[in-house]
Amino acid sequence: VVVFVEEEIDKRGKLFKLIKEKGYISEMSSQTPAILEKWILGILNSNNKKITRETLDYFLAGAGTDMTNISSELEKLISYTEGRDVIAITDINEICTVQTVGKIFDMIDAMGNKNRIRTLELYYDMIEVKEPPMRIMYMLARQFNIMIQVAELKHSGMSGKDMAAKLGLAPFVVTKAMKQVTNFKTVDLKNALRECIQMEEDVKNGRVDEKIGVEMILIKY
Repeated sequence: VVVFVEEEIDKRGKLFKLIKEKGYISEMSSQTPAILEKWILGILNSNNKKITRETLDYFLAGAGTDMTNISSELEKLISYTEGRDVIAITDINEICTVQTVGKIFDMIDAMGNKNRIRTLELYYDMIEVKEPPMRIMYMLARQFNIMIQVAELKHSGMSGKDMAAKLGLAPFVVTKAMKQVTNFKTVDLKNALRECIQMEEDVKNGRVDEKIGVEMILIKY
């Protein structure tokens, strides 16, 4: 048995067509937010648990979209809330582990509130658990980009639900971005995004240490 594992593949290529003809192709893409939510609610219902829309969004913001991690965090929540029907945000804060995407949200919250100490604490926490600085910067840049788009669409009067559909994002990501943009000027977000791109180039060319490079952006903005 030969197994090929690829991040990306050209479906027009001869090898792909040959494997499709002779073997089996399995595309393991991430589930959509709607499917994830339905799946989560199914697990909670089977355990006689309820959750509000706000709490579900909060849970996904911290747990991310990895189904293995979500399943693990749900198991913890179900056990922790034994004897109660409703899962609350306080339960999530007490028992759940925040994934990197959730910490990025928290970091940008701290930046928007001009809390430099909290911003750097979150950064060092991620470094401590071996999260690569360049991945952190990539996720920061991604969130800055989302915030810029959300700010422009919000200005045009578009609803959060329509924004999520247009941008292809989970509703909780758009909801979070809508709250975060109120603490930033759009020009600052655009400058921050440009500096992330420039910093990546500087790091890859050996002009700046990657850990210090990310720190510089966090402190500046």
